[in-house]
Amino acid sequence: MYMYYLLAWKLKNEIQHDTPEHQHSIVQKTFILALDGDSNFRPRAVLQLVDLMKRDKKVGAACGRIHPIGTGPMVWYQKFEYATGHWFQKAAEHVFGCVLCSPGCFSLFRANAIMSPNVMSKYTVNATTPKEYLQCDQGEDRWLCTLMLKQGFRIEYCAASDAKTYSPESLHEFFNQRRRWMPSTIANNFDLIMDGKLFVAQNETFSWLYIAYQSALFCISLIAPSIVILLLTGACASAVPAFRRDKVYGIWKSLGLVGGPVVFYAIICLKAKREMQLQMASVLTVLYSIFMLLVGIGMTLVLSQSVFCAPGHFLVFSIMVPFVLAALAHPYEATCLPHMIWYWLSVPSMFVLLFIYAICNMHSVAWGTREKPQPEPEKEEPQIKSTQTKAPLFVKEGNAISDIDQLPAIQVHEKTEAVIKMGCDYAFQLMCCLYKTPDRDDIEEAAMQIRINQFEDRVDNLMHQLNIPLVERVETEATPKNQLKAKLSDVIAGSPRVKFVSPTAKPYERNNLLNPYWIEGKRLSGGELRVVSEEESVFWNELIEKYLKPLDKDDVQEAKVNALLVKLRNKSVIGLYTLNLLSIALIFFIQLNPAMQIPWILNTDMSFDVFGMVFLLFYIVVMFVQMIGMLYHRTGTFMYVIAATKIFPDKPKAMSAEKDLSHNALRYASELQNLASSSYFTNTRDPSSDYTRRHANKRAFQILNDKNRRLGSARYEDIFLQRITRLSRHANRGSVEELALSRGLSIQKDTAAAMWKRVSKKLSVKDKHRPEIDTRKEDVQYEF
Repeated sequence: MYMYYLLAWKLKNEIQHDTPEHQHSIVQKTFILALDGDSNFRPRAVLQLVDLMKRDKKVGAACGRIHPIGTGPMVWYQKFEYATGHWFQKAAEHVFGCVLCSPGCFSLFRANAIMSPNVMSKYTVNATTPKEYLQCDQGEDRWLCTLMLKQGFRIEYCAASDAKTYSPESLHEFFNQRRRWMPSTIANNFDLIMDGKLFVAQNETFSWLYIAYQSALFCISLIAPSIVILLLTGACASAVPAFRRDKVYGIWKSLGLVGGPVVFYAIICLKAKREMQLQMASVLTVLYSIFMLLVGIGMTLVLSQSVFCAPGHFLVFSIMVPFVLAALAHPYEATCLPHMIWYWLSVPSMFVLLFIYAICNMHSVAWGTREKPQPEPEKEEPQIKSTQTKAPLFVKEGNAISDIDQLPAIQVHEKTEAVIKMGCDYAFQLMCCLYKTPDRDDIEEAAMQIRINQFEDRVDNLMHQLNIPLVERVETEATPKNQLKAKLSDVIAGSPRVKFVSPTAKPYERNNLLNPYWIEGKRLSGGELRVVSEEESVFWNELIEKYLKPLDKDDVQEAKVNALLVKLRNKSVIGLYTLNLLSIALIFFIQLNPAMQIPWILNTDMSFDVFGMVFLLFYIVVMFVQMIGMLYHRTGTFMYVIAATKIFPDKPKAMSAEKDLSHNALRYASELQNLASSSYFTNTRDPSSDYTRRHANKRAFQILNDKNRRLGSARYEDIFLQRITRLSRHANRGSVEELALSRGLSIQKDTAAAMWKRVSKKLSVKDKHRPEIDTRKEDVQYEF
């Protein structure tokens, strides 16, 4: 809605009479900042994104460094995850190709890119197929970036532009968020690989080598659960002494210990409700964290007892070195490195359990971040009816209660909503009558009528003073003046004392275009109310009709779409489960085959399985490529910061007295008539001296604490004239170029003279306002 209003209405109307060349230039220089409601950033961060846009007209969007904020272990995990994602992945994408996603929490988009054909027109289309639900609705920022990339625009990453946003603090909220992101990422990456030829042809930043790089990462992400399970199986078999001693079945026991809970959770995700899935994920996350802690301790003991340069040492070294170097290259973000501990403990949960949860629930297209549970419809309670003839039980008159003899009866007041009754046969009975909460509309109606009557009274008084004949007003029976205040108090108190009469006048009709409800707020009252033009009204009506009007619910179509989503979920689950099971079986039997063991390069007495060698080589190649991209991008960021920073700032040019006075006259005048100000210039000593400042502060403190004085009774004009007179004398006689008005404000000597010149002209016209100035003692502070 906002994009259509800003681009299709505001911008279009401003440039509709310009030349096509000027229109194209304005659209290229118009940017839209996308934010989340809880994002926090500095203005400088936006200007840094604008600099990227100004450098290259083909940049359609730019994103900054996102810092998750919040409390708890879940936020600590995300701090390290976001840090490594920006350090390695986004930097490598920026250098070797193009950033694939500009997050909606803090990004800058070019209007020219959004208004391009097949971008906004496709972005606003309602999803109708399962693929569109996953690719378009679940990750709308990634889908918008995919459309822009297909049109040939580039997306860049600025590491110097920082923004903070609140991240999920609980495991349930985090799992629901990633349940949307993960299928959307898979769908968009699959689209990128399948349409690689189109991306390479339309976008000059894409190459077949970059497509191959993204394809390798995409394939690894699909079998990531099986890789994690096998790595944990090997680590458990090496770290646990009982498994290490059992040469035959030790590895099988380790696989059962690691993979058993995974199979159990996969069944739970297919059969149980989502709440049960999340609860089971929480329990397994805790258990796997303890397991990872024990495995880490066991691996540390094993590595400490093995010879130097063993395969385990080399693996740990290759994992830790890139992160340490990245932290050294980002010194202000190095505090994220200790959170690697939480990342290590959460590896089974985030790479296995989360993957299973997201795939098994991909048919649910509801957004899961910070959603509030929908309240259940209230059940209608049976109304309490009287068994006797309906008559008033009692009438409240002050503090008295009439009809005492009828208290044991069941009848209640007509406004009673519910009754709570208890007693001991006929000995006594206690009955509580619950009344309805007063309606807000009744309160506002009564209060508004009282304000109208007060306004009419003031108008009558004014007309009487001006000798204007009064017009007799006839009060309706609905709101007599002598009952309005009682009506208001009774409505607020919920008392049934006053009987309301339905108004006979025409009810107040509200038009959201002419008299909207929000315009009557206290903070907005008295403001200027402007009515939109007829053209803009037509624009809004068409926009509401086409994009904002609630969709008609079609139960048949909705059931059909749900069935297709479930079918797609079943196919995806079968395919991904089969792929990971085949990967586990293939790699596991390769590790068990002695013929597939190869000698370690640095020590021939040690062997290394083929899978471990292939995984290690792939990891080293990917990290090396991302390290090169990170260092290259970091160098560019450093050069940009140096170019944008003024090491030797230019000395500000002194403004002329008239120009200074025209810009800062209000500040000077406000300080000169400030009753609580400690005026430094009122002493003949050097206004910048410490003695003068201490003396002025002491005098101001005495004045403010003098109970016999009333600062509110002083005339601001007299104070101003007294101080400006003394200030002009200092300006004519002093040797300093600046005079201090307060601790944070000073005035040039020429500006003070120009100010006195203006004031003296006013005094020549109105001498009666000029105060008598005591000139006998220059060192005396003026009394307020």
